Amino acid sequence: EAVVYAADNGAHISQNSWGGGGESQAINDAIDYFIANGGGAGSPMNGGVVIIAAGNSNTSSGTSIWPAAYENAIAVAATNHEDKKSYYSNYGTWVDISAPGGETSVTTEGVLSCWGTGNYGFYQGTSMACPHVSGVAALIVSHFAGHITPAEVRNRLETYVDDISALNPSYSGQLGSGRLNAYMALTGTTPPPPPATYCTSG
Repeated sequence: EAVVYAADNGAHISQNSWGGGGESQAINDAIDYFIANGGGAGSPMNGGVVIIAAGNSNTSSGTSIWPAAYENAIAVAATNHEDKKSYYSNYGTWVDISAPGGETSVTTEGVLSCWGTGNYGFYQGTSMACPHVSGVAALIVSHFAGHITPAEVRNRLETYVDDISALNPSYSGQLGSGRLNAYMALTGTTPPPPPATYCTSG
């Protein structure tokens, strides 16, 4: 009901940091409804995209991979600060893209996020990775407002990525098309290298 409500009220992006319990036809139907009916006439885009955290069970199958594994959703796995699969992240051929999810249990490299008490703290999880993708999706919809479809948003997200396969040989083809790259997704080009800098001594 929440997903349908969001679509009916003009939402373009459905960000989902939840899952488990196995496949549900009702949830699959809700995802399809959002993709078909989000946004609306006169809005930046007709239709919507549904982006879902892959889950934190370090598995490629089982009940914890749903609803991320539904083919019409965009499933997001998590990477650490070295572009390697975060130790907890689910993986599999059903994953569509990876994004930074952090690792606070192994290193101090977490993702800074808000706490319920109004403060901030460092977290880890595919629930940290998934909002990165949703945020870039929002940038794409805004940038191409009135001239883009949900399928094109998904294509840009999954096509213009950084290849991390060499860093993850044990997970070949199981971390999606690559790691999210906001600059490339918006421009379709590789970002320029940073300018050379030198110390004052030359």
